[in-house]
Amino acid sequence: MQDLHNYTIILPDIPFDLIYQIISWVDDSDTYKACALVSTAWHKAARDALFAIHKFINTLTDLLKRPKYDMDWWGISRHPLITLDYVKIHHTMPWKWAALSENPNITLQMIKANPQYRWDMHNFSKNPNVRFEDVLEDISLWDWEELSCNNVINIDHVLDGKRLPWNWYWLSHNQSISIEDMLAHPGLPWIWRAASHKVTSIKTVNEHPELLLSWPALSRHLHLNADIVREYLDYWDWDNLCNNNTITIDIAGEFSQYFEHTNGLSIGKYIKFCHILANPGINWDWYRISRDPSITFDMVQANLGLPWDWDRLSQNSAITIDIIKANPDMPWNYVDLSCNPNMTSQYVLDHPNESWNFCELSWNTFGVL
Repeated sequence: MQDLHNYTIILPDIPFDLIYQIISWVDDSDTYKACALVSTAWHKAARDALFAIHKFINTLTDLLKRPKYDMDWWGISRHPLITLDYVKIHHTMPWKWAALSENPNITLQMIKANPQYRWDMHNFSKNPNVRFEDVLEDISLWDWEELSCNNVINIDHVLDGKRLPWNWYWLSHNQSISIEDMLAHPGLPWIWRAASHKVTSIKTVNEHPELLLSWPALSRHLHLNADIVREYLDYWDWDNLCNNNTITIDIAGEFSQYFEHTNGLSIGKYIKFCHILANPGINWDWYRISRDPSITFDMVQANLGLPWDWDRLSQNSAITIDIIKANPDMPWNYVDLSCNPNMTSQYVLDHPNESWNFCELSWNTFGVL
């Protein structure tokens, strides 16, 4: 197992001087107690984060010590718990520098300080650590298609850099730029079809018919009620509508014939497992139901005659190692168990003959995130 004394975890700097100044102004016991509780909570959260990261690093190191396991080095390199310190310690490993470039622990300052590595600015343009001031320093460094869909970019950056070489399709698609931001600046060359997934109100559709929005995207993302579904009956893309999280059991029942030729409905904001049991005549999507984290193994055991998708159940975060151990005769899929966040390196090592998917294991956060 890796010597963790050689592994550096970087936590945010704690401004002790500022904390002392704040506490010096406290003149009553209740407020002082509240400050103490917040400080204690922060200390516990930081400690728990360290333990969790150590757990992941030990898990990864356990697997890497077994050369027979063909790990996915692209997945490992961009894994959100891999840091440049770890890479430097294990410098003989076959790191993928393009994937490391989009790793959320990598900053432009690190890239500049370590020019000996094969950094990829195309991939770094996707990185959540991109800062707009760095972009402006040298616009030739960046991949503008990737940068345009990076969620660090917001409407203020667009307004401050109207002459920059944005990709307007991906900028329009960018989730950090709201539909209200776009409507407030109609003179910009937005691609409205690319932004259709951000429209959640039918009022926006009615007030702006000129936008030529995409009904497949609207079908998936609009906030619905039965009246809206009836009024726009000829417009819906029913394959996408069945994935809309705001469908109610009343909508599912009234329009069941339209859902009959889709992949089916699933658990959502208003549809629960009890509704599925009470309405067996509706076309249900057992692929999505089986992977829904609200599904417990008790529900599965009590309803073994239902058409569960055991591949998706194997991925479901509600399925723990203890459940798997206690029910070895269930048709678990070890390829899909490989991406279950409850998986542990010890369980993998104890079952070497199972059909593990080491690409999925390489991406697995093992319950840390």
